[in-house]
Amino acid sequence: MDRRRFLKYAVVGSAIAGSAIAGYEFSGLQTSLAPTRSTTETETVRPASVYGKLFFDYNGNGKQDGEEPAVAGALVQLKDSAGEVIAETLTDSSGDYALEDVRTGSYKLHVEADKKLRYMCASADELRAVTDDYELPLQGISKMDVGLMEGPLTVPLARETEFEVSNLYDWDPRVDHVKWWNGTVLGPGDTRPVRYRTGFDNHSGIDYSVEVGSPIVAPAPGIVYSIPELGPQGQIMAQMHHDSIDFWTGYNHLSGVTVASGQRVSRGQKIAESGKSGTDFPHLHFNTKQLDDDWTRQLESLRILDFYKPTFPVDDESSGYWNWRADTQDIVWKRCPIAKNPGLLGYWTKENDPQFPATSL
Repeated sequence: MDRRRFLKYAVVGSAIAGSAIAGYEFSGLQTSLAPTRSTTETETVRPASVYGKLFFDYNGNGKQDGEEPAVAGALVQLKDSAGEVIAETLTDSSGDYALEDVRTGSYKLHVEADKKLRYMCASADELRAVTDDYELPLQGISKMDVGLMEGPLTVPLARETEFEVSNLYDWDPRVDHVKWWNGTVLGPGDTRPVRYRTGFDNHSGIDYSVEVGSPIVAPAPGIVYSIPELGPQGQIMAQMHHDSIDFWTGYNHLSGVTVASGQRVSRGQKIAESGKSGTDFPHLHFNTKQLDDDWTRQLESLRILDFYKPTFPVDDESSGYWNWRADTQDIVWKRCPIAKNPGLLGYWTKENDPQFPATSL
């Protein structure tokens, strides 16, 4: 098989025609892609190419919106079925890349960028880790734009919806009480309630203060897992399973659900409307949970993931997450070494979710 490896730095625009793209620097063995002939038959080997761009995808829809920056200097490779690199390039300052003059066939598109960009998508319907290469059949000229994300989740509210974050706490066992999401210790003079270990219900999630009837949207592609008709204290609830990242998201105090159990939905698709069922003020309680492999299967325990990277120091003594235990119907704090704490990675597409309004800090 003819093989080429090259680096290219050139802006690829909509004016690309055919397969003529200037700016290559070739290295390694170069062989002709001209037709090969034998005494019995003539075979034409057709060149193929792929181009596109990489960008920081704030809303996870696989399309570069106006405020989303290009990802420059990222490595893009084509690999064959044996995992060998057939062609490679770096994205330019506009995030553009192009890989040209490879044989037609099936390849894998591999991306390496800033290590904080841990997820990627080419549309709102899918989501994968950057380590999960794209299968890419090439028969001619193909375009492949890829959005890169820090975490897999976006805010579960429509972008035009006005909201405030009214409750988001994190437990710090070193001081025996909780801190606000940005590390601020709650105390005298703070209008938010201080929650201490005694009687602390951990508030395992975020409360978005929002008007009744506001659209609730899927923060990642997934499958509607269950819709209890009536939860605790008369709550209307919904849950989704995100199979590509293997965890659940939950939505409480709804006024109604607009999807069916078992339905697959895209990121940003409306799934419910906010309300105040089971509570005395209108808000959405949102949380994420994941099976905890450290506990026995009989306990059916779930770990309740943090939503952000803490902005205050964390060590092995304070690192951990909340666990719900089915056997005791209780939520307990479980210490976890930093190296194994999934919550420290952050789960928003933008670090610490800067979509939080300033009034909530």
